[in-house]
Amino acid sequence: MRNYFAKIIVFILFIIVLISCNATKRVPEGNYLLEKNNVIVNDKKSSKPEIISFLRQKPNAKILGFPFSLHLYNIGNPDFTVPFKKNPKKEKKLKAVFSEKQVEALEKSYTGINAWFLRNGRPPVISDSIQIKKSVNSLFRYYLSKGFFDANVTYKEHKKKNKRIVVDYLIDTKEPYFIDSIATAIQSPILDSIYRASKEKSFIAKGDRIDYQNFEKEEDRLIKLFRNSGVYHFGNNII
Repeated sequence: MRNYFAKIIVFILFIIVLISCNATKRVPEGNYLLEKNNVIVNDKKSSKPEIISFLRQKPNAKILGFPFSLHLYNIGNPDFTVPFKKNPKKEKKLKAVFSEKQVEALEKSYTGINAWFLRNGRPPVISDSIQIKKSVNSLFRYYLSKGFFDANVTYKEHKKKNKRIVVDYLIDTKEPYFIDSIATAIQSPILDSIYRASKEKSFIAKGDRIDYQNFEKEEDRLIKLFRNSGVYHFGNNII
């Protein structure tokens, strides 16, 4: 029972240490910890996974709103030095009391604990303007592929005093473009008849919003269709 309560006390103390840690402890001066991304599409926040996936940087993962892995990392120190190694007098006293092997074991213990925190934690995600711009470009290309040829994608940074930053990705899609008409130029009467017989299964149709993904699906469909019909060397270079 005593061991049980001792474990609870140790756990509580551990949580207190984590909470008291400064999240930006390992954030260099002049840099900012990425606290949050906001994707705003036509003045409305979006959390669609498909859109969020284009962001190159994500904030440190949280458990119940708490960046547990970040604080684990912050307890450790990438530039760690065993405490008594900093003070030759203390090291000399230790060696006078303990054997050399015991001192080495103590040193390994300090180093091992520090390494454990660094290994199991995650370093702070430092906001990077290059990655932000790449995210903007990826978002623009995504909306372009969905037929929003006039889309505009920008970003805005909200820097805070405590070395934290929130990045807003602002997307104005404008009006999408639609397929006005579909024309075919199949010289072979046999291939033309095969195509027309399966036309209802097409992924593109007049009036549909332009979506490059549907064009790719249609290309794959036609390749499989003609190859399964005996045109074994039919490829996308023919379409």
